[in-house]
Amino acid sequence: MVKNCSVSDRISGDGLWLSKHNPDADSERREWNDLSTALGSVSCSSRADKWVWLGVGSDSFSVAAVKKLIDGTKDFSSRYVLDWCSWVPIKCNVFMWRAELGRIPTVGALSRRGVMVENSECCFCSAGSDSVSHLFTSCPFALNLWEKISLWCRVHRFFVFSFRDLVEVHNSGPRLESEKKAIQGVIYTACWLLWKAKNDFRFNNKRCSVEEIFC
Repeated sequence: MVKNCSVSDRISGDGLWLSKHNPDADSERREWNDLSTALGSVSCSSRADKWVWLGVGSDSFSVAAVKKLIDGTKDFSSRYVLDWCSWVPIKCNVFMWRAELGRIPTVGALSRRGVMVENSECCFCSAGSDSVSHLFTSCPFALNLWEKISLWCRVHRFFVFSFRDLVEVHNSGPRLESEKKAIQGVIYTACWLLWKAKNDFRFNNKRCSVEEIFC
């Protein structure tokens, strides 16, 4: 009945709620009992109302506290983490990261997103699909490039069956950290140049040889 009252007035008013009518239906009585039970543990004070952050971290709200709260409910133990190479441009690292996730715009990826492309074959060999797996690990054009690079780096020939195998080539075998970093940088840069050559051929009809990419 009193519209301008506060919640504390009713809670501390010895149960005097001044309702227009008492609960009569069974559903109203159940709701009233639930409300009374919920308010039974509530204690009011004369202090001004304020927001309180109940999540993990400090007592005050912050973006870092929210991030910690969200990350605390997820399990990242099985998620693959790409090892970025500080010796190459950032665009090469970003490209390798997106390629490993299958997020670069190959014909296969575009088809899955409803984008129709007339020619879905590999523009280098015309013997496979335009996909991350074929373009970098199965295409004869790419295999010739990896052979040249392995000879130039004086390492065993690359035998890769997936793009992740290619990303992890530098970790195979006993090598110094500087040698691993160099091989990693060469592979990351070669993948970026191979992708550029593919796009030049498909969109500009500009053919590039393995020797030109290698140089």
